[in-house]
Amino acid sequence: LMEGVENAALANPEVREISNSNALATLYWVFDRTIQRARLASERATAPEIRQLAQQMLDERARLTLDATAAAQRLGVDFQTPLDTLATTTPQSTMRAAHEAAMEQLGGATGASFDTTWVRTERRLTQESLDQLAAFNDPTMDSTVSRLVGEARTVLQREASQLQQLLGGG
Repeated sequence: LMEGVENAALANPEVREISNSNALATLYWVFDRTIQRARLASERATAPEIRQLAQQMLDERARLTLDATAAAQRLGVDFQTPLDTLATTTPQSTMRAAHEAAMEQLGGATGASFDTTWVRTERRLTQESLDQLAAFNDPTMDSTVSRLVGEARTVLQREASQLQQLLGGG
């Protein structure tokens, strides 16, 4: 029975489009919020290794955002529409609230306090992003979208490890 459901989903272009749209919207949303926080860290962090990581994050997100935008254009997917939905539904609304709280907290921090707050916050939000992307393991997704999700996971896992090292953990 499950195989029949999967085959029906694979054959239904509407299901594929929704899956692709949601995956691309989530990727774009995660990238955009990370860019905001990384830009702030690249400007305000005092530790060179944090500035370096923030710049690496900015560079990777810029590249991944271009790839996601190209995939969306190729597929005729408007990922801004699902993005509106992502902003108001759980668990994405939880991510949005966490991002807004992080930006508020970072806005008032300076010096070493900023550095510590940014690393802790970014580590937590990176894990939340990984959790969100884990949901997109869908055989109906376009191969390019699936590759982008996989690439984003790899980047986020590497950054989670780097952030953990900055926190003094293995």
